[in-house]
Amino acid sequence: MLACGGGVAAQSTAQRADMRKGEALRTGYRFKEAIAVFTRLLGTTADSSLRAEISREIIRCENGAQLLQFAFTPHVVGKATVPQKNFYTCYDLNLPGGWALTPDALRSKGDTGAIKPFLFAPPEPRESLYFASHGPDGRNGWDIYVTHRMPNNEWSAPERLDDAINTPFDERFPYLTPDGQTLYFSSTGHQGMGGYDLYKSTLADGRWSTPENLGFPLSSVHDDMLYVPDADGLYACFVSTREADKGRVSIYKIALEATPVKRALSSPDEILQLERLPFATPEPAASPAPASSTTGKTSTQIEKLREKITQLDSRIAAAQQELDNLRADYAAATREQQQRTLAKKIELREYTITQHYAELRQAHDDVRKAEYRMLEQGLVPVTEAAPAPKAESKQQSQLMFTSRSERMVTLPALLVQQPVVEVVEEKDFTFKTNAETRIFYNEPVEGVSYRIQVGIFSRKLDPHELKQFTPVFAVAQGNKWSYAVGSFPLFNEAQKQLPVVKRQFKDAMIVAFKNGKSITVKQARIDEGKNPVKKQEPASTQEAAYQIVLGDYPSGLPQNLLKTVQQATGKDIARAALNGKTEYVVGPYARKSDAEQVLDVLHRSGFSHTRIEAIENKLKGKN
Repeated sequence: MLACGGGVAAQSTAQRADMRKGEALRTGYRFKEAIAVFTRLLGTTADSSLRAEISREIIRCENGAQLLQFAFTPHVVGKATVPQKNFYTCYDLNLPGGWALTPDALRSKGDTGAIKPFLFAPPEPRESLYFASHGPDGRNGWDIYVTHRMPNNEWSAPERLDDAINTPFDERFPYLTPDGQTLYFSSTGHQGMGGYDLYKSTLADGRWSTPENLGFPLSSVHDDMLYVPDADGLYACFVSTREADKGRVSIYKIALEATPVKRALSSPDEILQLERLPFATPEPAASPAPASSTTGKTSTQIEKLREKITQLDSRIAAAQQELDNLRADYAAATREQQQRTLAKKIELREYTITQHYAELRQAHDDVRKAEYRMLEQGLVPVTEAAPAPKAESKQQSQLMFTSRSERMVTLPALLVQQPVVEVVEEKDFTFKTNAETRIFYNEPVEGVSYRIQVGIFSRKLDPHELKQFTPVFAVAQGNKWSYAVGSFPLFNEAQKQLPVVKRQFKDAMIVAFKNGKSITVKQARIDEGKNPVKKQEPASTQEAAYQIVLGDYPSGLPQNLLKTVQQATGKDIARAALNGKTEYVVGPYARKSDAEQVLDVLHRSGFSHTRIEAIENKLKGKN
């Protein structure tokens, strides 16, 4: 599987056997039995990392059991196995745009693996690009980012989507619908049953909604990735590691249904059969009832609607052909004025096609409503129903999913702005009791750190429920929340405070993280000595008395000023309250002459507003 969890905790032979048994039950969709095994195993160990691993397995099983209550049978019209490395070029869909390898300007050093990072590029004039990355410092797991085209044709600094989308686990394979309102992606977090599950989120009032799992059998206990509906709203494709050998994935094409019939599944055989996503079997057509005067009016209405649907299909095909020609002309255009004219025509034609599709969906809805009215009266529509999408043979499916280079587009070199560095005040993670509780949500801590987990809860806790411990770290785990107190760079420090926490939370245990990602305590103790150590001089020797004031920048320190400061001095940059307002400062300097040398560089570089101020030494005058 592509998804990977933390390291393996120290386990006895019996515990390893139970973990394997529970995992086999989970991947066989026998979730209740798996929960019983994992729950029993939880009572046999005090190892914090193993308990955390077991707790995650129980959450996956609970999610899986819930998803099986709302299973449905998709109408599969094609499936095949294809190479994993470029599977997206095999998607047999009508898409406004194409696939592209993620430009180097958007990649980080952690963006590696069997599948080269790629993204979907909308047609020109494209305004935004959504992609997955490990982030600018390369230390995080996969998250989803977006960059926007700026008025000067540069691209904005990549922005990580908020925590509604990104979790402490991995999020990959984003696809944004042409209207910009629905984001499909894959995640090993959220309400998943294990591996990558498929999700969608909608944009409302500028915020992404809580992701919705696309449900079983699209999401499974395997890795399910890159769900993409076509521009017509008729079909969708996705891939999965189910039924696929190493280095390959299974690709599926399904016919979309507005309201698929959902039902609860409990039989393991039925679940496994549906997981294989068999081809749709057309049901025998019902014999139409003889026409009558009662059916005449409604039948005529249905016939007219079907004529309208045929006309709209023809208009859409013609408009799509015209749009393809305009896009080809745009790609060949060399003059900026010509490109602008073509871009406006493309935008108008895309809007026209969108309107036609809206009319087409409405016509289909009107036909269904008319047919339902007849069925409610005990009548059978006399008009011929539109044929269901035909399932292809295995050989035809393999041809359907042939990799095609024309589905790839080449993005021009992107000039991506660098993020404005905002120097923020360092957060205080000092462990305290009988203090005001401060809760940090999905907050990463640099390097190796230990926390004392107090429990996993089905809802967010209020600060008063955390018994006056601070700091508290809350991490989303599917539809549950894990709470832990303290952030300790050394295991011995966490172990020393564990009895204090256990007085209030008897099941408290030590868990470990590295750069915000969960790891085993065993691995953390190995890496513990590699933590960056900040050296501080004893208070009695701190005689620094000067700092350079850079000014007030509400939107963050400009890049050119930041670069000049970094070249001129190795001193820290911070924000300080000076004369009633917050300003950026550099220092401290023990001698004024040292500060004056740096100030001279800043003034010669054009930053004449910078100045030197004396720091009041609060140590002086104290007994």
